[in-house]
Amino acid sequence: MSETSQGTGGRRAAVGGGQPPPDGTDPGEPAPRSEPEPGPSSFTPDPAQIAGTEAEDPGPAGGPTATVGEAAEEEGASGRGSVLPAVLAAVAVLIVAVVLVVLIVRTDDHSARANGPGAPAASPATSVPVVVNADQGSQTELIHGITLLKSQYDYLNTYGLVTLPWLAQRSPGVTWVPGATPIHQSDQVSLAITPESALVATRSKDGACWYVLDAEPGATAVATYKLPGPAMYFNMQSGVTCDGSNAPMNGWGQTFPQP
Repeated sequence: MSETSQGTGGRRAAVGGGQPPPDGTDPGEPAPRSEPEPGPSSFTPDPAQIAGTEAEDPGPAGGPTATVGEAAEEEGASGRGSVLPAVLAAVAVLIVAVVLVVLIVRTDDHSARANGPGAPAASPATSVPVVVNADQGSQTELIHGITLLKSQYDYLNTYGLVTLPWLAQRSPGVTWVPGATPIHQSDQVSLAITPESALVATRSKDGACWYVLDAEPGATAVATYKLPGPAMYFNMQSGVTCDGSNAPMNGWGQTFPQP
């Protein structure tokens, strides 16, 4: 054995006390590098990443995720959908209220025109006494008819637009005929009109013919029947053809005459 070998062996013996290490490694070789055991992490995540992660909505299983902003937008859309019917209902109620107000104002305006200064004579239904006799039914029928006509004149400012079908719809039980048509029954009413006047006539059960004339300003009937001026007039005659076109030229007054 050479001296070199002996020197090396002697050093080994001196280092290890003459015994090799239990794990069989050579003391002369460098020790293997050990990995540190895993422990608590000292890594601090970025707060922005945490916020982004928390903002994610896992959504339905297997479906796409939604952020908080998207969820809020969906909730807002749902809220708008539930509010829309309520808004439409409120608008409808407002429209109905406006229409009612317009109708009320218009009705008041027509009433003011009918009852204000320079208005025509008051309604014959309240201002004209009915003669209490066998002809009372005929007189009442004419009063109702002229009242209906007068209401249309106050609304339209003319008699020229009044039609017989319109009158028939609003006065059941009465048969309206043109002014030149003779009437023979007490349930018939003859009507002769111009834009400024309306004349109605009917025959009573005892054969008398009764008349009511409404002459408005500008009516030619004022001159035709020699009347003092625009107003409501009444008349009666017997033994004649009864219709609105053959009214008597004289005898008109502010009340029904005695038969």
